[in-house]
Amino acid sequence: MHLDPPVHRSPGIGLTPLIDVVFILLVFFMLVTRFTTLQQAPLPIRSAGAAGAEQQLTRVHITSADEVEMSDRTLSLSALEGWLDEHDPRPLYITTADPVPLATTIDVTDRIRAAGYSDVKLALLE
Repeated sequence: MHLDPPVHRSPGIGLTPLIDVVFILLVFFMLVTRFTTLQQAPLPIRSAGAAGAEQQLTRVHITSADEVEMSDRTLSLSALEGWLDEHDPRPLYITTADPVPLATTIDVTDRIRAAGYSDVKLALLE
């Protein structure tokens, strides 16, 4: 009796699972991508040590996430809004303490601009 030896076929690489994985990655990246543009607000930057009209400017120093120093007194953000409403708009410059996050600086700047102050500058401490 004559028996043929079994033929060993090497398994081929299936493309169906590869296509599935690529499609899932494509859907994932489409869902996590933001298609909106970031808002931009012009904010002039000046050096804090620059000579000039510092006497005419009011300094707002952000010390923490909910406190600012103005005119040698410490105010909360709600008290700052009250101060801004009581006074006429004047040129302001904002400085921040080292541990204050950028989001807090932007929030304070937005509150100041919402109160009607248009001449707001961010000063870099040297």
